[in-house]
Parts: sequence; C-alpha cells; structure tokens
Amino acid sequence: MKILYKIYKISQINPKHTAISSNKKISYGVLWQLASNLAFFLNKKKIKKICILQNENDDFICYVSMIASLMSGATYIPINSSTPLNRLKFIIESTKANLLISNKKPIGNFECKILSTKDVLKLKTIKNFKIKKSKKDAYIIFTSGSTGKPKGVRISRESMDHYILWIIKSVFNDKVI
Repeated sequence: MKILYKIYKISQINPKHTAISSNKKISYGVLWQLASNLAFFLNKKKIKKICILQNENDDFICYVSMIASLMSGATYIPINSSTPLNRLKFIIESTKANLLISNKKPIGNFECKILSTKDVLKLKTIKNFKIKKSKKDAYIIFTSGSTGKPKGVRISRESMDHYILWIIKSVFNDKVI
C-alpha cells in the first residue's frame, strides 16, 4: 500500500515529527515502531481479522492497530467503545475476528484473543518489519442495518489507498513528505 510507504518514509526522514496529536502526542518514529511490533505479533499469531474497540483515552492505539493490521496483511474492524455487548459479539462472530484490541476487557465470553493497550505497548521491539502484501480487505465497517442486524461493508486496500492519497493531494497539495 502506498500510504504505508509514505508513513514509513516520514518515519525515516523525520522520525520526531508529530504523527498523532490527540490525547497523547506520538511521533512518526514511535508510531512506526509500535505498528511494526504489533504487525510482527499479528503475523506470528496468524491473526487475520482484528476488531479494534475505539477508546477516547487511548485513541492512538487505534491508529497503531490500523497501521499494524495493514502492514501484516490482516483486516481490521473499527468498533466504537459505546457499542452494546450483543452487537460487539455479533460483529466478532460474523467476521470471525481472532483478536480484539481494547483498553478494557469487555464483559462476557469472546471467541477471540483480547489484547489490551498495555499489552500492545509491551510487545517485543522489532527492527525492519517487512510490509506484507495482501489482497484481503483493508477494513470492514458495520452499518446499523435496516433490519436491525449490523451489516459489514468491506473496503479494499486499493480503495482505501486511493482515498487517502486523494485526501493528501487535495488537502495538503501532496506536501506531506
């Protein structure tokens, strides 16, 4: 994916430049390192689909997780932290996600591994993780569904790449790097 190579290039050229500035500032160098560590873990554990429970207190982990899933060839499923438990279970089961990344462990039994924010930050440091090419979807986003059941909409890596690169070109005149 072209966007991954842009992020990697920035992390090499200007590693101290701020990549994420929300509740916590994260540099491109730190972002790339954390994503590399998580991507290595995802490959090692053969994780193919990841549900990312978005949490406003550690939202930078959502970005790390998204980038890591793209680096590893996995598909991510973003889920709002206010999602009801039965909907969360439905999404995990219907996508056959084998990992949930969450700031706090949801109540109930899940048929997937759960990785906390603290676990992500403690992963082994990896040097030079090689981006894995993949034809799998970049992510699946769930709509409310007119029948009351959530419906997953699959977004391809190519579509995501085109959209993000269009935003960079349109908004930043392609001067991000």
